[in-house]
Amino acid sequence: MQINVSSIVKFSRMSIVLIASIVTISLFAYAHPAQAIIGGSQAQPTQPAIAKIVFRKYLPFKQVPHDTLYCSGALIDSQFVLTAQHCTNIGEKQGKPYKPQDGTVIFTRSDGSQETRSVTAIPRSPGYNEDTGVGDVALLKLSKKVTDITPLPLLSAGQFGGLTQVERFGWGTTTPTGKTLSDVLKYSTEGVWQLDNTSDIRNQGVQVNANCSIGWPQQYALWTYDIQQGGDAEGDSGGPVMDKLPSGQFAIAGVTSGDADLADCGGKNYIPDNLGKQWLGLATRVDQDSAEWAFITSNVTDIILSSTAGSDIVLPFAGDVSVHVDSKGAALSQDLSITSPVAEQICSDCQGGESADLGMQDNGSQIVFSEDGVSSLDPARAKVLNVVSNGDSTSWTMGFEDGPDADYNDLVVTVHLQLTF
Repeated sequence: MQINVSSIVKFSRMSIVLIASIVTISLFAYAHPAQAIIGGSQAQPTQPAIAKIVFRKYLPFKQVPHDTLYCSGALIDSQFVLTAQHCTNIGEKQGKPYKPQDGTVIFTRSDGSQETRSVTAIPRSPGYNEDTGVGDVALLKLSKKVTDITPLPLLSAGQFGGLTQVERFGWGTTTPTGKTLSDVLKYSTEGVWQLDNTSDIRNQGVQVNANCSIGWPQQYALWTYDIQQGGDAEGDSGGPVMDKLPSGQFAIAGVTSGDADLADCGGKNYIPDNLGKQWLGLATRVDQDSAEWAFITSNVTDIILSSTAGSDIVLPFAGDVSVHVDSKGAALSQDLSITSPVAEQICSDCQGGESADLGMQDNGSQIVFSEDGVSSLDPARAKVLNVVSNGDSTSWTMGFEDGPDADYNDLVVTVHLQLTF
């Protein structure tokens, strides 16, 4: 029997309704609206493009808000934030929209300072269905462009089918019954079901309650399961679900809607790590092959797409950058220079051991080499071999290829990014 998904899904937004002097926390039952990350890890360093979103509704002539709702979102253009559509509706009820002036978007930089924008328009996806949860996507147009934070890219065409693991980010609570948002950005790491209905999950050997029946069209569904590294919570709705590329760059694959307990099919105060594959994370796809792509690009013209070149190095945060030549495997002379974000020759006859300090570089900067006159963006000549991320630093090992053997060891360099405080 197909049932209304809103009776078994928990939306991951946090809603506070003020009635007289009584404050209640409404954990709206969708599957479960998304809350803040339960379990998981603190984002180190933080991702400044991932914002807190606050909607407040005031009664006439009242100074205290009657209704307050908290969600998360992601900057995808200097003037647009991507979030969940249920976050933009009063009581999460379709047909009861907040007005743009009810919304505030707060960005938090790596140093803890904040930047705030009001909202001037809220484009909502016409494909949204509150009863099924499908198409839960909206955009917030900001009152003023954000010029000092780099927007996050969206996942390019042809990449979604290869997803096996994603990272979900949000500012929500950190316990199932929490009533306070996290003061730090957190993320969970989750396995990806390349499935779009609970019958297929049951066929994978997962015990699914007989009353649980959820199905989404394939071009909407980014469904995940718990791998003992956390899951969403209240206040995480609208936050990005991202693929971490070999370059170290993150790309948005989906937008958090909520989650469900497939064992109980109605429980709300559960911990994802206790349920394993019986925990179902629900996000709406926003990659280039998704059903929502047309809606997003009809409103946002400067979308950044993730690179599919395997030779991209894009800085995930601002910091000091250095380059070290690890080894030379080619017999011929090797010339190596940096062409972006600065122009500097590293060595004219590299032997290994040479280095250069590029100084402080911005979040989103792309590191591009010229090796014997050929750009490292050419995947036939350069390849990121390894990425190591360790809290406040990230290192990329890049190999260059000058011959037909494609072993990418003719010249091997390491780019090191260090967060500075």
